[in-house]
Amino acid sequence: DSGATIQLDFETAEIRPPGFADFAFSPAVDDTDLPSRIRKRVRTNALGKVNETFHLPVSSPTGALKLRLRASVQEPGGRAVSAWKSATLHTWPFFLGLRSAWDQEATPEDSLPVAWVAVSASGEPAHAHALEYSLQREEWQYTLSEDSEGDLAYRWQKELVPVAEGGVDPAGHKGSFEIDPG
Repeated sequence: DSGATIQLDFETAEIRPPGFADFAFSPAVDDTDLPSRIRKRVRTNALGKVNETFHLPVSSPTGALKLRLRASVQEPGGRAVSAWKSATLHTWPFFLGLRSAWDQEATPEDSLPVAWVAVSASGEPAHAHALEYSLQREEWQYTLSEDSEGDLAYRWQKELVPVAEGGVDPAGHKGSFEIDPG
C-alpha cells in the first residue's frame, strides 16, 4: 500500500484511415480549450494495483486523441518505478472524408463535385446518415484601427465568408455531391 501518481497526457491526433490517403478527414478536436494533462495522486492496494477513471475535459470530442498514460510509484525503500503506455482514442464510430472530384488543371465553371466517404478509423465502410455541409472561404482584411493608446495600427484580420451550404442523403458509405460556388 503506497502512494502513486498517475498522469494522462493527451493531444489531438490525425485521422488517417488506411486506404484513404487522398481524402481529408475532419480535423481532430479543437484543442484550443483542451488541457494537455490530467494528474492524480492515488493509493495502491495491498497488491500494488490501482484502478482509476479519467474523464476527458471535453464536452463533445470530435476526432481522435493521442493518449499517453504514465504511472509512477515509490517502493517502500524510496526508489521510484514508472511505466507508460500510449494509444489513440477515436471518439466516434466513423469519420467523414472529403476530396475534390474535379480535374485540378481545369476550373469548373458551374459547380464543384466533391467526393465523400464514411469509414471507421481502421478503414472499414460505415453507413452515414443525412449529411449537411457548409463551405466557407477565408478572406484576409488589412485594416487600420486605433489601439488602446490612441495610436493607429494596421492589422490583418481573417474573415470567413459563406460560399455554399446544403445537404446530402447518402445511400451508403461513399458518394459525391456538387457545390455551386455561385
